Amino acid sequence: MSNFPFQIGELLEVKIEKLSFGGSGIARFSGVVIFIPFSAPGDLLQIKITQIKKRHAEGEILKLIDAGPDRATPPCVAYGHCGGCNWQHLSYESQLRFKQEIVTDFLNKFISSSPTTKILPIVPSTKPFHYRNRAQLKFKDNLLGFFKKNTHDVVDIEACWLLEEGLSEKIPSLKIDLIRQKLAKSELKSVELSLFSETPDLSEEGFSQVNRFQNENLIQAVLSALSATPKDEGSPSTLFDLYAGSGNFTFPLIKIAGKRRVVGVELHSGAAKLAQDKLKKLKLSPKLTEFYNADVEIFLRRFPISAKDIVLLDPPRVGCSEEVISILAKSAPHRILYISCDPASLARDLDRLWLKSEGKYHLHQVQCFDMFPQTHHVETLVEISTTQSLN
Repeated sequence: MSNFPFQIGELLEVKIEKLSFGGSGIARFSGVVIFIPFSAPGDLLQIKITQIKKRHAEGEILKLIDAGPDRATPPCVAYGHCGGCNWQHLSYESQLRFKQEIVTDFLNKFISSSPTTKILPIVPSTKPFHYRNRAQLKFKDNLLGFFKKNTHDVVDIEACWLLEEGLSEKIPSLKIDLIRQKLAKSELKSVELSLFSETPDLSEEGFSQVNRFQNENLIQAVLSALSATPKDEGSPSTLFDLYAGSGNFTFPLIKIAGKRRVVGVELHSGAAKLAQDKLKKLKLSPKLTEFYNADVEIFLRRFPISAKDIVLLDPPRVGCSEEVISILAKSAPHRILYISCDPASLARDLDRLWLKSEGKYHLHQVQCFDMFPQTHHVETLVEISTTQSLN
């Protein structure tokens, strides 16, 4: 830290160059990178240094000297204190542009080795605000809301601009009910508020995407990507839906599968049971549809995938384990669709797959979906295959 040209608590004047994936703006002072939350590209700021790390520093805004062109006025009075979102200070058009740029930057190394790649325009959310169908609120000291960023301090709110209107309207009455329970002031209570449940608790729909409007667009993109694949030529192949949740993609895949088998795999027992129960209700043939409650890595060791199969990956934010990537590289299914909510783990996994398959896979198409407006998070659908062309 002694080599840095400033100290913790020091005031600096900086200009924001661009945004990082974590959502903070990036500035440089004497060559040192500084991450500054709630800043926008082009902002001229007075900041205070709050932390000094090994290779970078962090700061907080003290004064907005001159606003960048993408700044907008946040509608939420709690914005900047509440940790629920971090991009309300950016115009929605710029949010979409920045997300596309961030994903492209992460994938650039992989894309450079596959010149046939087509990057489609990001799909905007039909609702930039009021799109979430559930949220986990915190209640403590008679305060109801979300944690302040990097703390366990509850920021009290009367409404939330991210929640669907019907949910947001329930917050004041929910707070009154919790206060009436006379909980110990020091007791922290988590409350799941869901559009699909009459009581503030975890509903069955809790295993689905929080943005049901954009989720439909993502499902249709997956089905469209697979619609060009021959269904019935030769011996039927299998569609594997790995990290399947409660079947968000599994059941739509069943509708277009033709003679192909559809196999879903999910580790979470609650989500898997929901899917298995739904299969029973639909009375689908177990020869064509199966759903396993299993760890994906263990499943792949026991159920081999062939080169004619298609794999859909929708892993958690950390991405796939190295062993899963190794097994897929060795099995070499001819098409893989990878859905990711983290560009860093996505780029890492694609790079591993490229290396472990010795360059066998070609990256054909990338498309981002704004599943989480007003935050830096972004969903990405990538199509790769062992052939130069998908036609």
